[in-house]
Amino acid sequence: MTPQAKPKISRRRGPRGFPLKLVLLGVIVAGLSLPAARARTAGDRGKSTEIVLFDFEQKSQLDRLRWQCGTVFSLTLGHTADGRRSLKVEMYPAGEEWPGFVFGLDDGVPENCCLELTVDNPRPSPLTMLYRIDDRPRNPPYGDRLNGRVILQPGRNRLVFDFTRLTTSKTHRRLSPEKIRRFYLFLPRPREKTVIYIDHVILTADPAP
Repeated sequence: MTPQAKPKISRRRGPRGFPLKLVLLGVIVAGLSLPAARARTAGDRGKSTEIVLFDFEQKSQLDRLRWQCGTVFSLTLGHTADGRRSLKVEMYPAGEEWPGFVFGLDDGVPENCCLELTVDNPRPSPLTMLYRIDDRPRNPPYGDRLNGRVILQPGRNRLVFDFTRLTTSKTHRRLSPEKIRRFYLFLPRPREKTVIYIDHVILTADPAP
């Protein structure tokens, strides 16, 4: 899977004044150009409804994640978009070939919404990660799910997935928000220990125009 267009990065200030890279997920996946997800600015926060999936302020939230071999989760102070704590994700070369951040959604998501999460890359260089979204039970084939890659710039990145515009990689079927079951953000076959920090995983729904 080789991208033919690089995601665009926009530098803005986050809600606490920290530099924030808003990643527009317009990438080429398996020959299909995915529509660019809209980047949300700080000024949009009061104009939409938020459903908080994870704020990582309580240890009990770790029980809702899918633990992958080669991945260690822990809560840590700092690297936050909101609150005091974030999720530290440590990914190791041993064990699982695809370590990373995975969670399930038993009831899908509402119509006309976006999934947003903040990912902090502490490395001095960009980090390429893969993402996957399933709206079918069990393990749908590659072509009947959303697959893509995103380049995390050093520092804080805000990822925005607009479910109203995303389609599967080969069947070109629009994702069914109410049937979305799993979200993956993972690192393929890491050669060394790699750490990222995740915070403020939310669903947002804009009011009808």
